[in-house]
Amino acid sequence: MSEQTVDISTLTPEQKQALAQRFAQELNLLQNLGESLQKQIELLNQNLLEISLTTNTLNELEKNEGEKEILVSLGSGSFVQGELPKTEKVIVGLGAGVSADRTIPEAKKLLEERAETYGKLVERSRGELDKVLSRVNLLQPQLQALLEAE
Repeated sequence: MSEQTVDISTLTPEQKQALAQRFAQELNLLQNLGESLQKQIELLNQNLLEISLTTNTLNELEKNEGEKEILVSLGSGSFVQGELPKTEKVIVGLGAGVSADRTIPEAKKLLEERAETYGKLVERSRGELDKVLSRVNLLQPQLQALLEAE
């Protein structure tokens, strides 16, 4: 993404056309990259929300003094009643399809670390998206000027 200025009045029609094509191709690539970054940010934000909900659930499990009646989802809006005993440990996904027993405080710490990592990724992705949008905003008027000069 080099930023160089060109006086379009000095270009031949062929050079203008070639430059317009290059700008159009770059804009297309940038728009695709921007969409990809937006999807990545959305996915990370969904993961952050899920972590927040899981942490809240773990907080409620810590408060559970004894057996508690709960509804267990079967999917498709169907549930079964069940009882949840006092819970000391939960099974936590560690990644790559691996899960392990962890105490509730350990599980919350792991989730907190994940949330921090996801938050940093969101920030980095937003920074990259800002750069892409800045470049798009720079190229669009230049392309428009080239098309109008033809």
